[in-house]
Amino acid sequence: MSHTPVGLQKQLDVLQVFCCERQLTVNVKKTKVVVFKARKYVCQVFQYEGKAIEQLNFFKYLGVELHGTKGMQAAIQRLPMSGKKAVFALRAQMRRAVHL
Repeated sequence: MSHTPVGLQKQLDVLQVFCCERQLTVNVKKTKVVVFKARKYVCQVFQYEGKAIEQLNFFKYLGVELHGTKGMQAAIQRLPMSGKKAVFALRAQMRRAVHL
């Protein structure tokens, strides 16, 4: 994470050196950038090993949606419903187990 585009690119460059020294690889196809701003914003193209990193409007990480313009509000609205679904699914499995 970084507060500036220049800062983020510097962090990516440091990551590249770190991985190169330790013979590690980064899958650039799975690497994404989300810019958090009040409105949709097209930022500079970030690169890793000369390859462009895709910029998304939102990204789902561990089931939590991080949205570029809505911040955490989208996640806050979705989490209670996800929790309810999980509880109902667990209850259904428990009922089935009791009747076996």
